[in-house]
Amino acid sequence: MGKLVSTLVTFSVFIGIILLVVTVDRTDYVCPGSGCGKGVARPVQEKSRARIMAEFKATNQLKGKELKKKQDTRKEHEDILTNNIYSLLGMHFSDFEETEESSNSSDLQTNNSTTTISEEDPKITTTRPATQTTTRTTTQTTIQPTTIAQPPNTDLTQFTGNWSLTDNDAENFEEYLTAVGLNYFKRPIAISATRFLSFEIVQGSKFSVVSWSTNPLIPTTKYTVTLGKPWADKTSDGVEANCRFEFHSSFDGGFLVKTESRIGTEMVSFQRWSVVDGGLEIRLSMKQDEQKFSCLQKYARI
Repeated sequence: MGKLVSTLVTFSVFIGIILLVVTVDRTDYVCPGSGCGKGVARPVQEKSRARIMAEFKATNQLKGKELKKKQDTRKEHEDILTNNIYSLLGMHFSDFEETEESSNSSDLQTNNSTTTISEEDPKITTTRPATQTTTRTTTQTTIQPTTIAQPPNTDLTQFTGNWSLTDNDAENFEEYLTAVGLNYFKRPIAISATRFLSFEIVQGSKFSVVSWSTNPLIPTTKYTVTLGKPWADKTSDGVEANCRFEFHSSFDGGFLVKTESRIGTEMVSFQRWSVVDGGLEIRLSMKQDEQKFSCLQKYARI
């Protein structure tokens, strides 16, 4: 009797352990070993190789569809942009196709006869002139480009009047004066001087310019010149030079360029005169040993 009870107890314990193992959720299993914190869930098992490959293929297929959609959208946008450009130029893509077909038509030379083929008249006529050439006549489409507006003519009136220097770009101006060879003692005087400018049209493209300063050490310069005609003069630093004024037209009113080629040297400096927002801007520039020096001086009308 005792053995029977012991056997039943053992069997019941074994069945209980099996049920416990089957019903317990393994993800809630708490690691009992050393180094495991209390309440730390059991790590999730790694995915199988088959499952990883299946997810990889599904992802790639999805990306492939998205890529194809993006390519189609891009092609559609390119077509829209191309049509807009042709519309702005007043032409169509079919015009280019007809022109290409016309350019591919060439004169074919033969030793026997000259054959003329016309699209309007399908009849083929054969003759035997002395030149003995074969000519194919095709209809060509002439593309008329959109007319581009031309810049305005020479307008010197924008420079007329009296001007006062408001900003001489002192730091760059000193580097420019050093590059053109002005000595150390004259540079501070030139930088600190208050300058004035007067521009007056004499007749047509002939005008006069007067430059002066309140500093008696700065000489007053005056010249009357004609656009495009060179003249001999002294630069602002007192060096003899061959000078020339030229006007360059543009849609914002145009600008003047003064070239100063110093006599006895290869040094050439430039002045670009332009009117910006009602003020006169003169950019001084020169190039020496592959290095460019420039400064921007601004004048206000007085």
